[in-house]
Amino acid sequence: GLPGRSLRPAIDRGEPLAARPAIIEFCPRRPGGGLISARTIVEERYKFTLFAPSGEGVLVDLTDDPHETRNLWDDPAHREVKADLVLRLANEMARTDRLGEGWLGGA
Repeated sequence: GLPGRSLRPAIDRGEPLAARPAIIEFCPRRPGGGLISARTIVEERYKFTLFAPSGEGVLVDLTDDPHETRNLWDDPAHREVKADLVLRLANEMARTDRLGEGWLGGA
């Protein structure tokens, strides 16, 4: 099955769910071939997206900017936040890796 967790305990018994970030993967084919890949982690305060192969990204403070109008990617004041979210995203990707099951990302 897909990596994830059952919501049954929360639905059936009202048990609280432990906080975990949302992970979003998007990997469309570009015109002329090739892939562009986006991986996003959304936590309570921040939304972080990393694009490959460019290495560019988007970092948004959802508390201060709920409409996501300011990209903090290049803001030196958010360098540590960005580094932490890169690590968290990598850990979540490794935790949910399904390549050993013969699955390859994409729609």
